[in-house]
Amino acid sequence: MDEDMVLRSVNLRVRDDNALRQFAFDRHLTKSDLIRAAIRAKLEEWRGDNSGEVLQADLAAAQER
Repeated sequence: MDEDMVLRSVNLRVRDDNALRQFAFDRHLTKSDLIRAAIRAKLEEWRGDNSGEVLQADLAAAQER
């Protein structure tokens, strides 16, 4: 990777980590690559939503699991 990286720790539920691991394995990717891609995509989506509704819905969905 050409960019400077910052190490962040994130706690995941076991079932979410298992699903992420399997998804990454099936696609010959790393979990880290998927997490970085998801963060970039979600940040873009949240920034484009001036109402904040998407962020609130995503936060609520994360709490329900």
